[in-house]
Amino acid sequence: MLRWPPTSGPTARARFGVHALVHQDDFLFKFLVDGASDRGTAVNDYFANGSDSAQKLARIVFDDLGVSRGVYDRFRLVEFASGYGMVTRHINNYLPNADVVSYDIHPQAVEFTSKIIGTPKINEADDPASVIFGLRPFYLTTCQSIMTACEPSA
Repeated sequence: MLRWPPTSGPTARARFGVHALVHQDDFLFKFLVDGASDRGTAVNDYFANGSDSAQKLARIVFDDLGVSRGVYDRFRLVEFASGYGMVTRHINNYLPNADVVSYDIHPQAVEFTSKIIGTPKINEADDPASVIFGLRPFYLTTCQSIMTACEPSA
């Protein structure tokens, strides 16, 4: 069920400060690694892309939306279409005052990000319109990986 690429463990943890365990069904990881001529570079790219996306999100939150950087100024963020956590695992490195919740239509992806990465989960649902977000409102919803999950048009 889980894969730990030999070159990613120590490197990802040391370089990016994130959990390096990757689920075997992680679509983005498979895309980058399985067809790559240099597996080590592809694994690094997976973690670097996630870090870069989280950093861009932080710039939007702090610079464009004007959210306080104070550790005590907590806010809730839902990462919609979080997949297996390519971006999720990096968000708190750049948004330390965010309480991140992950959502994806794939129950095994939500379970993975909850158990391995440590983000709380909201109910799994095949239809995003039926998601129950709970009683506490979210300040922000991000959908950074949604286009990678869309079916190509016929």
